[in-house]
Amino acid sequence: MSRVLESVAPVLASLLLGCVPGPEPTFDRASDPTIAPPAGATDMLMIVLDTTNRAVVAEAMPVAQAFLDGGLSWDRAVSPANETLPSVGSIMQDRFSETDDFAPGENSTAETTLAEKLKAAGYSTLLVSANEVLDHEVFARGNDVVRVQPRGSSVETADADAVAAFVEAWEALPSPRFGWLQLLAGHDYLAQDEDVPWPPQGGAALDQAWAWYAADASATDALLPQIFDLLPAEDGLTVLTADHGELFQNRGPLMLGGPDTFGHGKGNSPMEIEVPLGMRGPGVVPGVRGKPAGTMDLHRTFLAAAG
Repeated sequence: MSRVLESVAPVLASLLLGCVPGPEPTFDRASDPTIAPPAGATDMLMIVLDTTNRAVVAEAMPVAQAFLDGGLSWDRAVSPANETLPSVGSIMQDRFSETDDFAPGENSTAETTLAEKLKAAGYSTLLVSANEVLDHEVFARGNDVVRVQPRGSSVETADADAVAAFVEAWEALPSPRFGWLQLLAGHDYLAQDEDVPWPPQGGAALDQAWAWYAADASATDALLPQIFDLLPAEDGLTVLTADHGELFQNRGPLMLGGPDTFGHGKGNSPMEIEVPLGMRGPGVVPGVRGKPAGTMDLHRTFLAAAG
């Protein structure tokens, strides 16, 4: 599997895999703002959509699809896991993570996280999540601002609140900035009707579940321009991806039946682990890459772009 790093831009592609070491954090930017960032440092955004497979992007998320079509994207991008915590944990830690790493109170790793490395390089760092599962010290480490929202509202409301919080915090931070925004998107679609059995059985129930899934994804999609407008392509690197997908047994390349073939966290089916992945920014040549890429390698991509 190729590294995302290999295809971002000529300057990034020239770096050998594994030769982008992250400096150990040696200062707190908030307490020592005089430390200069590296020359050529650029603002960077990472938007992670929860539970969003490529099929629902194509069907119900025209803003996200236009971003993918207008920048550099991959026609086969793979998440390292079929659940949120190990997927985004792998990006932050540059290694495969497991769900057990993030048990309550568990300090899962001694590795320096992406946020810590960027903060040590002079970046302002920000995490805003509409999914409360990211309320863990591993994700908080190295961030100047952390806002993880408790569950309790609709996906549309939760994601709108997260976007508003992100915009406010981003605009208050000095450049260069790295911001990570985690949106619920397709995560809670079955919460719309408590009478829906789990998993949905039969074609009509599955079609209704898909309609709810697409509606939630569409509501999140309508919020994306507020984030994209924060960082025009000429001003910094923006990455859009998902933590994992969602399997529907009557859709996708494998049309399977049974309760173990619906949802996520089940296995390595394409609809669970193949995710949208696209980016734009200075030096990023638009196009579609045919070679597969892994989202875990975004860790090194961001470090390379930071200079």
